Amino acid sequence: MNTVLTEEERELQKIYKEYADERIRPHTLEIDKGLFSVEPLLKEMHELGFCGIVIPKEYGGLGSTYVHYVLAVEELSKASGPVAKSVSGQTNMCFPILHYGTEEQKQKYVVPWVKGEKRSAFTLTEPGAGSDAAGMQTTAELINGEFVVNGTKAFITGAREADFFQTYCQFKAPDGTKSPICLLIDVHECEGITIGRNEDLMGMRASSVAEVIFDNVHVPAENLLGQIGKGFHAAMSTLDAGRLGISAVCVGMAQDAVDQTVKYTKERVQFGKRISQFQNTQFKLAEYQTKVEAARLMVYNCASMMDNGQRVSHLSSMAKYYASDVLNEVVRGCLQLHGGYGYSKEFVIEKLYRDAKLTEIFEGTSEIQKKIIAKWMGVK
Repeated sequence: MNTVLTEEERELQKIYKEYADERIRPHTLEIDKGLFSVEPLLKEMHELGFCGIVIPKEYGGLGSTYVHYVLAVEELSKASGPVAKSVSGQTNMCFPILHYGTEEQKQKYVVPWVKGEKRSAFTLTEPGAGSDAAGMQTTAELINGEFVVNGTKAFITGAREADFFQTYCQFKAPDGTKSPICLLIDVHECEGITIGRNEDLMGMRASSVAEVIFDNVHVPAENLLGQIGKGFHAAMSTLDAGRLGISAVCVGMAQDAVDQTVKYTKERVQFGKRISQFQNTQFKLAEYQTKVEAARLMVYNCASMMDNGQRVSHLSSMAKYYASDVLNEVVRGCLQLHGGYGYSKEFVIEKLYRDAKLTEIFEGTSEIQKKIIAKWMGVK
């Protein structure tokens, strides 16, 4: 298990920390309030290679390691969880195309994506199919050599900014049987796509999250990703890496909560003492830091095993479940240590408290992660 970072990895950490502190942290609260657009920032990070760390060099990426990737995501998360989530999410969009796509698809979609010239959105969730992804109702029929797509997707991150969708749907064969497929749908080339209103979310307020409606959308047959019946496999390849990225987001946000609270307790005076001098405060912060470190080691271990080519579905689920659980416990406790000020929108801890909840829901709920882990254990 690679739990000791190399000197090169530590230098990379410093570079990402400096970038996050200089370019992102000053706008943390503005981003949450919708007063600062992250789009120019995301384009800049694309151009600097943030979103191509693990993408092969032949497609414009850095061809680096997953350990390198989680270090970058963690540092960005300390400045802004929503921004880091966007970087992680955009990185993960490439994996299905890299794993299942044709060379033509990789050149058309991955190469410009890595350069920051195109954005993608992962359209899997539906109004009636969240955790039960296999229950999706969006359909595609092959008519006159084209797929015709109909259905509605919900809670799609980056829907409004996307140039193409990776859309998961049920292929309806002439005999009436259905099987999952994934289609690459060009937003600017296909008619019949409607983007609904933006969802007014509790937290993680950076990129748009909206409903996407497909009404007789004609998609060229060559835009099929992989094979008919293998769509669910493509989705899962995205989720494995996605869960690792979100785990790193959780660790970074939790560490920031602890750091913010240590600073606050050293400054706040009650009953003639700094809050940091009370044993209860010291013990609570010690507990939180220990749990953050445990979650961090799980994330680094999972990333290291991915670099070694090992199967990590159960480990990414463990990391995502545990890291999100730790994050929510830590921000709740840290907000309590802030007292009344923790409830104020002028303090970052209040934003962290709202942002944290989503990590237990998206990329597979905590309950789904437990189900995956139990299945790996052979518990039936």
